[in-house]
Amino acid sequence: VDVGLAPERLRQLQFVGVVSGMAIRHGIKLAVSLPSLVFRPLAALPVRRLDVAHIDVGLSRALQDVESMRHGTDLAVMDPIFEAVLEVTQHAVTAATAPSYETRHAFVQAALDAYVRRYEAPTSAFLDGINGVLPTELFPLFTPLELEQLLCGTEVVDVELLKKVADYDFCSATDPHIQYFWEALTDMSPEQRLKFINFTAARSRLPTSVDGFDMPFKIDAPSGATGAGKEPDKHLPKSQTCFFKLTLPKYSSKEVCMEKLLYAINNAPTMDADVVLHGGEGFEGL
Repeated sequence: VDVGLAPERLRQLQFVGVVSGMAIRHGIKLAVSLPSLVFRPLAALPVRRLDVAHIDVGLSRALQDVESMRHGTDLAVMDPIFEAVLEVTQHAVTAATAPSYETRHAFVQAALDAYVRRYEAPTSAFLDGINGVLPTELFPLFTPLELEQLLCGTEVVDVELLKKVADYDFCSATDPHIQYFWEALTDMSPEQRLKFINFTAARSRLPTSVDGFDMPFKIDAPSGATGAGKEPDKHLPKSQTCFFKLTLPKYSSKEVCMEKLLYAINNAPTMDADVVLHGGEGFEGL
């Protein structure tokens, strides 16, 4: 984030706040990763050194070096560290807390305060935008993590939660191939499960509770006595992202199910490619 923001950039951040507020109101999870330095002020909580470390590791390490100074340390050795801190904080640390062994704790706190003040304007602009849509005076009732989940959902795909919102057509939860599917999904890595959600829902974040889902996760079986209905192990699963729907052939084992799922989620085009006519006449080279 460029904290030396012109009025136009602050207005843009305010607009981002409006969009974020609308997303929260309508239960839309935004696939963005914002640091705790954003959510703690929204919850009326002070920013901690840990929050700063999440976005500026260099400053955090420099402050740790200052705080761990020993009595009699040659200040000339520490000068590069002091200068690095002053540069990051735009020399906002006052002479009253000039770096020394005796003032090291005050220097660290003053540096943290100066660093956080740099983000007050953009954070306020963002909050003003949200305030136009939602009652932000109620935000302190939530923890920073709860606010983050309201806006961004979670990057962790909870398989048990997904089971609770599953709805089956032409199959049931007790069918062997459905059991293979849930076992395969459980065995996937976190990154693979995110790809699966993108494959079935065209998004990378899910709600954190059953109430947050605006539609069930539908699983059905291929219809007909030919194709995937007759020779399931030779066919891939299909999805309809607008309906959060997975058409799952009746695979003969968990291994086959895992193989087909992984191929599908790693090779299927995303929604951004829905309108691309691959190899279509007159569209060569586009």
